[in-house]
Amino acid sequence: DRSPKAPFHALVIPKRYVQTVYSLRGNSHHSDELNDESEDNDDIHLIQNMRQMGLNLLEQQQREALATEDYILCFHIPPFNSV
Repeated sequence: DRSPKAPFHALVIPKRYVQTVYSLRGNSHHSDELNDESEDNDDIHLIQNMRQMGLNLLEQQQREALATEDYILCFHIPPFNSV
């Protein structure tokens, strides 16, 4: 981020390509995945893992913000897709 507005700013980027936040579905199964376990292909599971990664980063880098819930987890929404 060129001009962050917070002391800590991080992006959690999935390994699997997601066109936009609008393309996510509750029970979407992606046949192009190498993993046969449908749970790992579920968009809800992907978002839950991304959320947990974000919280883990907060715990490591900004414990006070995590403890006081002084943080925001969000998506980049078109037209501001950055990756």
